[in-house]
Amino acid sequence: MKTFKDILIAQNTEIKTSKYIADTTLQFLRHSHNLHLLKHFIIPQIRQYIIAITPSKQNKQELLFTFNNYPACVEFNKFHAKTLLHTIQHNNMLRQKIPLESYTKIRGYVPKNNLETHKVQSINIEELHEYAQGDFINHATDPRIHTIFEDIRQIIRLRHRHIQELHMQNMQNRPTPYNIAQKPYRKQ
Repeated sequence: MKTFKDILIAQNTEIKTSKYIADTTLQFLRHSHNLHLLKHFIIPQIRQYIIAITPSKQNKQELLFTFNNYPACVEFNKFHAKTLLHTIQHNNMLRQKIPLESYTKIRGYVPKNNLETHKVQSINIEELHEYAQGDFINHATDPRIHTIFEDIRQIIRLRHRHIQELHMQNMQNRPTPYNIAQKPYRKQ
């Protein structure tokens, strides 16, 4: 059984592609198939989210990486695109296999149908209820144990403050992120 690659590349095929596919589209598909070799230069954590690698139709000097995951796309654009471009420009073996000299920019994007919209959900008061109030008397005489109990008191009060902030937020507003710097933990 012939693969898609065999049908596109073979000179003598039973199916006359010129009847079904325009020559420009066929060239685009051949070039896109060769560009898939670039996936091997990307770390595996991001590689799994790549759907396709194609040259841009609007900018001839740009390679487009199609992702199905928005955070992976953001990480690729921010950290890995420049490294990959540098690898492409300085790897002679890769340039012999694929004509990549014309590309000066690499960009990742996520198609609109793959973007997920996040809905703000209402918060049930019973689920976030903290029973401790942090108003206990600290009877510890050992200074180390005394500071540990005071840290616990601060954690309880901080949790109460975060729960109240969550309840007071308007549903149309974006939720405030939990600031890890506000944690009252002390390094020992």
